[in-house]
Amino acid sequence: MTVLSASSVTWRGLTFVGSRGDGSRPWFDTIEGWEELPDTRRDSTPRPGNHGSFDSAVWSDERVVVLSGACMSATDRDAQLMALSSVMTLGGSGPEDLTVTHAGRTLTAGARLKRFKAPPGRDWASGRFTWAVEWACPDPLRYSNPVTQTTGFPVQSGGLEYDLYTDGAGVDTGFLEYGIAGASGRVTITNLGNADAWITYTMTGPVPAEGFEVAVVGTGQLHRFQGGIPANSSILVDTATGAETILMDGVSDRSGQMTRMDPFYVPANSSIELAVTNLGTFTSAVAAFTIRSGSW
Repeated sequence: MTVLSASSVTWRGLTFVGSRGDGSRPWFDTIEGWEELPDTRRDSTPRPGNHGSFDSAVWSDERVVVLSGACMSATDRDAQLMALSSVMTLGGSGPEDLTVTHAGRTLTAGARLKRFKAPPGRDWASGRFTWAVEWACPDPLRYSNPVTQTTGFPVQSGGLEYDLYTDGAGVDTGFLEYGIAGASGRVTITNLGNADAWITYTMTGPVPAEGFEVAVVGTGQLHRFQGGIPANSSILVDTATGAETILMDGVSDRSGQMTRMDPFYVPANSSIELAVTNLGTFTSAVAAFTIRSGSW
């Protein structure tokens, strides 16, 4: 695609800009595979003795992103090549963030480096060389920055406010409050992307031994966790991976205590409302729900 001057690509802390600027850092001309859909695949079975094939789902392959550009500096040509080479190494324990800002939005994909080249050409002596880099993104979706919303367990009683002073225009400037303010225990999670998105959530204790539930309002979909959570400890639930990855404080396996875990996600360009319910006595536990809107 054509690169705008405000575009940028960040990989392992090195940022490439979409314009030549002053030549003090690498700039890029084109980026392929980022804005378009990735290649697709389907299980195609020919119709015997007839035209066409039997219908089957179309799935996305991994996203392949190719960035190409140049460096132009007669004074620090070698330093720029060293900076490029230092972040273009193979390996790693898993996909790393590839972040692209283009056309007014910033999205991130998990990527693995596949190929890098920066061959010296006839302009090498004058300080200019071209380069190209290629990444594979096993998850083809691109994600926005995470958005988190929190709620406590629902409180039915509500608080009482007793006004003491006003500013003369009807605005309270002093008051006394009695009791715990009411809370619904509900949050609305919105997906601004054009692809379905899964959520993660943490429940931070204290939670009594009876546990808690998280429900998608109006659908019957439910998570039921039966077990206690000590004060200042938390469990992490990733709705994309299921009960087998539920950990307390990132270490202790608690998957056996999630006795019901229906799959739920936020559809593209849509919202869901979640309700948190304590199964024991009321406590000050807090649930935090995080979504990263996904885009093709």
